Amino acid sequence: MISLEDRLFLLSKAYAIISKYFAHWEDGRITEDQLDDTYQHYLSKTVHMKDSSEFMKLMLEFLALFNNKHTVYFDRSLAPAICWERLEEAMPLGFSMKLINDDWIVVDSVVKEIRPGDIVMKVNDETIKSWIETLKGYFPELNASSQVARAQLFWTLLYPRDEYLIELVDQFGQVKRVRVDPKEGYRKQSEPISQWLTKGEMAYLKIPSFAKQSYEAQVLDELSEFCHAKAIIMDLRGNQGGSTPAKLVEKLMNQKWRWWSIETTLPIPDNVDLACYYEPARHAYDGDVIFLVDGETASAAEDLIVPFKDNHRAMIIGETTAGSTGQPYHYETERYFLCVGAMRARMPNGDPFEGIGIEPDIKVQLTREDLYEQRDTCLATAIHYHKQLTNS
Repeated sequence: MISLEDRLFLLSKAYAIISKYFAHWEDGRITEDQLDDTYQHYLSKTVHMKDSSEFMKLMLEFLALFNNKHTVYFDRSLAPAICWERLEEAMPLGFSMKLINDDWIVVDSVVKEIRPGDIVMKVNDETIKSWIETLKGYFPELNASSQVARAQLFWTLLYPRDEYLIELVDQFGQVKRVRVDPKEGYRKQSEPISQWLTKGEMAYLKIPSFAKQSYEAQVLDELSEFCHAKAIIMDLRGNQGGSTPAKLVEKLMNQKWRWWSIETTLPIPDNVDLACYYEPARHAYDGDVIFLVDGETASAAEDLIVPFKDNHRAMIIGETTAGSTGQPYHYETERYFLCVGAMRARMPNGDPFEGIGIEPDIKVQLTREDLYEQRDTCLATAIHYHKQLTNS
């Protein structure tokens, strides 16, 4: 249950923040002039509901009208199994999936009966395509990859069940049905990992998230071991952001660089000049840098990539990134979380970015066969590229 006072306050808080700080009107499904009438419409609907899950749907439906990934609301009480302090690890159904060649393919799983590469056909006897279409009504429509990533996180909040029956097709064409319990609190890897691919020659760092500043600090510590490597591969696939890793940019950038071109209603610190070029740090890493990216690489992870894309300091390999960053304005209590996108980013040269993303220099598409064979074609492409570079 959620009280009438809380419902009215939360919707009104969203309206007030959007009125003052929202920076993405050009993408909205409504215009700024329509905001007051839209708010009044949802206000009347808010009065007549008491169920927390239904109110969350209403809030997400309202916020989806602004078509911005950083404009979102959730009620933590609806998913007590999720560790909200480590949201970057959350995998509510125990697996994640991706649209590949018109099929919803499992790309990661912590449920032993569900393998990466399996096709998801149904959830609780309803087709996955029907589920996704229903869920899309509550999220921004700028980018399909971002929609699906958000839908999987919010699935159990919007449609809570004691268990979910997942119907899949395996690599041999056999149908299997697996029951998953959302109360298990399934989690995925979020800590950075590093290793030498070729000792003294090529290093690899996987960075699943920047949700905590300690993750960036850990990566910086690990980079000290690789400072004499000829190439460093930074794997940002699946990294949906967090805190902008500004120190990591400085560590890897050995030439002049610039940041986003932005529009914001928030104050910009006096010592920040977004129009200028920054000089490289004195002891910046001087070897080759390669980024691996996919459609879920977003927000702070895109903050890291954009200056390297702009000045061609790094090679970017994989898929087009999510296309959503910004400095959201937050309102938060122990139970409720609300944020509104208050900064609109463009590429440093002024080209559009929101909902478009950063194009890789070399495109590599994940396949179902890659997943079953545990073959990382994106990483293999990066290794091959560097070998060609050093032999030329």
